[in-house]
Amino acid sequence: MGITAASTGVTVGQLEHLQAKNLLLEAELQRAKLQRQLAESQHLGFSDCRY
Repeated sequence: MGITAASTGVTVGQLEHLQAKNLLLEAELQRAKLQRQLAESQHLGFSDCRY
C-alpha cells in the first residue's frame, strides 16, 4: 500500500503548489549555474572566440 496525498493529510492543491515551487527553484538554480559558467568563460577570455 503506497503513500497517498489523502493518507498524509496533504491536498492536491498543496502538492501542485510544491511541484510548481520546485520547478521554479530548479529553473533559478540552472540560471545561476549558467551565469557562473558565462562569467568564468568571460574571465578566461573565451568570449573572444569566434566559431
